[in-house]
Amino acid sequence: MKLLKGKRTKLVNTTKATTDFFSKNFPANGLVKIGTETKSNNLTIKTTSTRSFVADKKTKEVSEVYDTTIEDKYEFKDYSAALELKFQTSNVLQATLSKSDIVKGLKLSIGGLQDLSKEKTVQQTIQVGTEFKHGQIFFKTTAGIPLESGRAIPINGNVVVSPIEHIFLGSKFDLQYNTGDKGKIEKQVEFKASGVSGATRGHVTATLDKKLALFVNHVLDKDVIGAKIAAELPKEGTDSTKLSVDLAASHKYDSSTLLNAKLNFTPAIGDEKGKTGIRFGLGTTYTLRENCTATTAVDLNIGSYLGNGGAPHSLGFELKLK
Repeated sequence: MKLLKGKRTKLVNTTKATTDFFSKNFPANGLVKIGTETKSNNLTIKTTSTRSFVADKKTKEVSEVYDTTIEDKYEFKDYSAALELKFQTSNVLQATLSKSDIVKGLKLSIGGLQDLSKEKTVQQTIQVGTEFKHGQIFFKTTAGIPLESGRAIPINGNVVVSPIEHIFLGSKFDLQYNTGDKGKIEKQVEFKASGVSGATRGHVTATLDKKLALFVNHVLDKDVIGAKIAAELPKEGTDSTKLSVDLAASHKYDSSTLLNAKLNFTPAIGDEKGKTGIRFGLGTTYTLRENCTATTAVDLNIGSYLGNGGAPHSLGFELKLK
């Protein structure tokens, strides 16, 4: 959910800040990530290289995956336009040309996407996007036109409004419209409500597939504490409600060191094997020099010591250079 700059509020993304607090400083599952960013007057170049372990949704087999992404953005400021190029070694190529302020607050874009990473088949899509922001309203959507027959039309985006100061309501949607299957629409829709009160911020989310979550952050002098409660409601009469609770905290040890810790608790209720999951994460972010940070983290499966099984311990590392 993107929050807007208007008369009553500044540009603050409260949902991202509260959500990232439980994941951003805790790279795990064997992740190794190195990112760079270089800027000049009209050009921005970003690169990201990752090594991760991915489980196949069907076979559950885990494989090691390497991927590098290069993003170039050329800005033509005299014309309020930009050209963005994105290349991935997983065989994804994307180009987008955008024009801002066609009318006040309106941005239009058009581009193309070629994806060879999915099942070794070529998928080519023309993409058209619209973005509008004015006062306390934000709307963004992107629609795709597949060049291959039989593929669903992707439509995604989000909308945010701020009816009251410090209160934001919005929705994020991802639709797949299949014209060849009697107009069938596969949809993922998430609704959000967020707010800020002094040093406390939080938001709630709800999806059409009955997933609910509450995120809360509170900022102290050198510390930040937070809690997350997530639930997946039964989809059928025989299902049980699945719960998950996260507690997290960070402490600014000195000007260059940030210490992070979190505890995840998944009660046996709703678990097929009836076992309680407990995981403990530790992370440290060092500012090595100006615009250079390194984050290391360990994720410990405490439940394994209690005979409850679950995914093994893991480590993660992330380096950012700007």
